[in-house]
Amino acid sequence: MKVTILIYLFSLTLAQSKCHLKPEYKYISLSGPITHHLYQYLEIVNDPSIKAISAYHKIPQGQFAGKYLGGGLFLSSKYLSAEGETVVFFDKSRDLKRNLKKSKIKKSIEVETRGLTPFEVMVMAQEKLDPFLVNCERKKNNLAPMIKKWEEKLERSFQQGLNLPVVFFLGKLDKGQRLPNQLMVNDGFVKWLNDKELIRSYPSPLAYVSWSGKILKTLLPRVSIGLDTSASEKANMNFAGKKNHWNLQSGVGLIPGWPQASLLEILAKNWNNLR
Repeated sequence: MKVTILIYLFSLTLAQSKCHLKPEYKYISLSGPITHHLYQYLEIVNDPSIKAISAYHKIPQGQFAGKYLGGGLFLSSKYLSAEGETVVFFDKSRDLKRNLKKSKIKKSIEVETRGLTPFEVMVMAQEKLDPFLVNCERKKNNLAPMIKKWEEKLERSFQQGLNLPVVFFLGKLDKGQRLPNQLMVNDGFVKWLNDKELIRSYPSPLAYVSWSGKILKTLLPRVSIGLDTSASEKANMNFAGKKNHWNLQSGVGLIPGWPQASLLEILAKNWNNLR
């Protein structure tokens, strides 16, 4: 009996010593960057205090035991109204922010990522979560050095091989079909490439822009890359059926932070083959 009690106490102590969320709160994440930071970096998305996440964050079944929220703003608002003692993380949304203020939510935390690179989003996500974390100091302290090494490795990869302008379209490229209407220029992983001066891309200070045919012609010859978020399979890069046309496929490709940093990895591996 004594041995059993000792084993139980040891297991309990070990569990409490691991990185975890403060158990006095319940948590809901409607923020993709927060969910993926919990999942990919802190590795605590299965913390029992996390009661729900958005189904749109596409965390694999079996990795999370709580509720997957779908149906958008209205279903989320209805569900949240019953969760009075909950901390909610949500991506910037005027309507959702207004609904949360009307609810009995204990604390709601807005996550604004527009105009940030994936690595800046990682740092921001860690800062948003810090007040609710216990025994996560090692992870917190390791984040900046890890990002520094990761960026240096990526920069070395992108500095080789490709000298053509690169344009990123929001949508899949299909041979014989009109190009998607919008470009990603100064947001997410494309902003990182531009900030590091690793590519020459569409000239605009905006995060997203509707392209001009006249301006696109000035960038010929160029590499055109479509960001295809309709794909459900593992993230990858495929030839789009026309010279210098490619698709970067990821079902979570528009989620800032870890998912977009993974796109940089895939892009770097294929960089020398894009011409």
